[in-house]
Amino acid sequence: MTFTELKKRAIFKVGVAYLAGSWLVIQVIGTLTPIMDWPGILVRGFAFMLITGYPFVMLMTLAYEVTHTTKDWMVTEAANQEQAGSGKIFYGVVIGMVVLAISVMLVDIFVLV
Repeated sequence: MTFTELKKRAIFKVGVAYLAGSWLVIQVIGTLTPIMDWPGILVRGFAFMLITGYPFVMLMTLAYEVTHTTKDWMVTEAANQEQAGSGKIFYGVVIGMVVLAISVMLVDIFVLV
């Protein structure tokens, strides 16, 4: 895929939005850490989770863009449901990644101190 094709699709927008949101979360956590007397490793944990989550978000966005067939927003809900799957695999992958990220953060905080 070329850069212009990525700009047409949602991949570029999602990547920029993820980076901006990650930066905002890290800034807020970094500001609140000394005020609330939280451990300093919290900022590193969030940064690690957000950095490792970026490729997964981009791959999921790319997979959605490749498999998403309808671009017409006037499609009825019934026709949309006929084409869509149950989404159990997608939700399983998302929940698995969240559990993995939380596990890595807890290991980093409590075991690798």
